[in-house]
Amino acid sequence: MKLRCYQKELVELSSGTDNVLIQADTGAGKTPVISELARMDRYVLCIAHTNILVKQLSRMLAKFNIVHGVLATKYTQRQCIIEHRKLDLENLFDQESNKHIVSIDSLISRFRRKLLMIDTQNPWVILVDEAHHMVDNNKWGKLLTIFPNARVIGVTATPCRLDQQSLARKKGGVFDRLIQASKLKQDSVRTLIEMGYLSDFKAYSVPERINTHKLKLGKYDFTYKSLEAETNKVVYEMAGDAVKHYKRLAKNKQALAFCVSIDIAQKTAEKFRKEGVPAAAIHSKQSATESARIFDLFEKRIIKVLVNVNMIGEGVDVPAIECLIMLRKTASFALIRQWCGRSLRPEENKPFAILIDHVGNLRTHGLPDLHVNWDLENPPQAKKTNLFPCPECFHLVDAWMDECPECGSNLKRAVDAKTETDVIYIDYDLVEIERRKIDENIKKEAIEKDLRENLVLLGENVGCMGGLAKSVHKIKMWFAEVMQEHKVSIYDLNMMFMKESGTGFWVSNFTFRDLNQNNDKCLKVYEKWARGYKNGR
Repeated sequence: MKLRCYQKELVELSSGTDNVLIQADTGAGKTPVISELARMDRYVLCIAHTNILVKQLSRMLAKFNIVHGVLATKYTQRQCIIEHRKLDLENLFDQESNKHIVSIDSLISRFRRKLLMIDTQNPWVILVDEAHHMVDNNKWGKLLTIFPNARVIGVTATPCRLDQQSLARKKGGVFDRLIQASKLKQDSVRTLIEMGYLSDFKAYSVPERINTHKLKLGKYDFTYKSLEAETNKVVYEMAGDAVKHYKRLAKNKQALAFCVSIDIAQKTAEKFRKEGVPAAAIHSKQSATESARIFDLFEKRIIKVLVNVNMIGEGVDVPAIECLIMLRKTASFALIRQWCGRSLRPEENKPFAILIDHVGNLRTHGLPDLHVNWDLENPPQAKKTNLFPCPECFHLVDAWMDECPECGSNLKRAVDAKTETDVIYIDYDLVEIERRKIDENIKKEAIEKDLRENLVLLGENVGCMGGLAKSVHKIKMWFAEVMQEHKVSIYDLNMMFMKESGTGFWVSNFTFRDLNQNNDKCLKVYEKWARGYKNGR
């Protein structure tokens, strides 16, 4: 397999005896670099953090005609052999080889149980995928203890950690130097797009429903408990938004959605299916066979929307992705870059990737082509972006733009401008205030539209109701059906249901005997209520 010019440069720069970290953006082709490095040395361990990545690494090593073993379960080994056969390659799988692929957890488990049947004292070259996880006091750092004579070469798109811990050896990491290709040191993502190795993109930020002020920041990201709690409060609304904007912006395209929990992912996938969009959730509680089956159906374009929970993130190569749907808020800049990178891989008949952000991640962390000054010792600091969504189409634009490049709408500029000659000074605090006002107006308009189109009753979780509440819910659903026959609007019904959200009004006016019998009674009750409501009662 032929390497690209910058991949060759990365291989050449990796020579030496020290530990090096290679930075190359998601989609730039890090796995071929690993494979070429694996071909060049005698004792090689390729370390990944999931079995999906183990399979991908084995496939790539096979493309380079490298005989290797896989330290994994029989099932994973068989999956690797199947990948080789798909390439019409045989006899490349050999457990007696001095070159192996293994997941980090499997390696440590085998070592602890004295089942690691390789000589740990050999001068191994350890090639670590997604190496930004490596510091000397975690499970990745244990590699240096298990293999005392080894040299580590890591690869990553994002050499940084949310906890701000340095990856440099002298500051608690394991690497001595950072390597970047000369052509990719400045605006690397945009350069790769222009070179044709990555797809261009369009980014949209739709109104957020999560109360981000209640999210709590943990060591690496927002805490799972706070994320799940706040997302659960609006899960049905978010799922409805996801379907609506997918159909508007990316209908029939292969989409990958990120959710915070298995329950939320399943509800989201169910909402897509109910709206006629083939969708499935993939998560860690599924068997390896089931997740592989779903993954295969997605790659074959039978499933259109794949909703995942921490299953397709760092390093996973899914070439069929045309659209990314973010339904999980994250404080991790690295994670956003990894997610967006999943969708930027080019393919035939894909003019651009579509990024649909429901939680404000892109406005917080910037667009995926934002330039980053990567530094081994000092992680990049978060910068305030000046992006806001177009009020008409939600396309993300810069705050100082006059016109939306997507839909052509005039944009209200929120600037404190003082013109001296031809220089404009922008008060970014005012931009932020105006941006929040725009968001609030967009939210109000979305809520108003929803109230006119959808009954609030349909979003209620009936399974969590008590006996009386369930009975009242049935009465209200019957009442709504009757009143729509009398041409009462959905909006007016929603106003009534929100005003009379308790059980008292409905129990005092209706019984189960009324169901499907007395249509006139519904109209009389409604007219009486409406008169009182208009009179301010």
